[in-house]
Amino acid sequence: MTFVFSIKVKTDMEHNRTGDLNRIAYAGCLGVIGIISTEFGIIGVLPQVAAYYNITIDHAGILLSAFALTIFLIGPFIVLFTSALNKKKMMIAAISLFLASNIASAFAPPFWVLIVLRVLPAILHPVFFSAAMGVVIRSAKPGEQHKLMGIVIGGIAIAQVTIIPLTAYVSSLYGWQVSFIIEGIVSLVAICGLVAFIPNVPVTEKLSYGSQLRILKKPHFLVSVALTVSLIGAWFSSYSYFADYLGKAKLMTGQQVSYRKTT
Repeated sequence: MTFVFSIKVKTDMEHNRTGDLNRIAYAGCLGVIGIISTEFGIIGVLPQVAAYYNITIDHAGILLSAFALTIFLIGPFIVLFTSALNKKKMMIAAISLFLASNIASAFAPPFWVLIVLRVLPAILHPVFFSAAMGVVIRSAKPGEQHKLMGIVIGGIAIAQVTIIPLTAYVSSLYGWQVSFIIEGIVSLVAICGLVAFIPNVPVTEKLSYGSQLRILKKPHFLVSVALTVSLIGAWFSSYSYFADYLGKAKLMTGQQVSYRKTT
């Protein structure tokens, strides 16, 4: 009887632990959805933004390039300098900055202010991903880490086929400012999920900057980075202006563009 009871207790503990890990992963996934929705949601409304500010589409494209360049130029250093900070706090801080940016952007400020509002959250964009992966790695056993990391990164695909087309569709009906309101709501929900389900993960052992930078000497890492940069660069050099192309070359409405972006 004692043996059976011990097995049941152990099984219940494993089940609870699995549930806790899943909640951590899905909370991280929700945060990724909030970030990606803000990062790429501007693509679907770029023609509307250009028309509103009476500027060319390539000028409006600064909203995309400024975000990307900020991540490229500042991201690695921010991740390095914040590596010793509490992961949960950094995740919440990052999403909170996205929330504040979305709220302010919804008021259609001057274009240069809109650019600043795009740059600010981009500073903590890589910090969120680094912290989310850190929480998963520290919380899960080695055999579970890849599955949970896959759930977190899955937020990228979910945002691309749900929130981003939705914001494009609704904005075509009610104005581009609505896209930022929707993205702000998603960010707010993500913050609630992070507060509720992400554990506090203080850094117990701080690695020196030199030890972290040694990864730059590994050929496999450098090759993977080069391939990733090439892939994403080729992808978004065309995708960024896809909505404008469909509108001008194919005479598609905003609603039709949102349908096309999901296929």
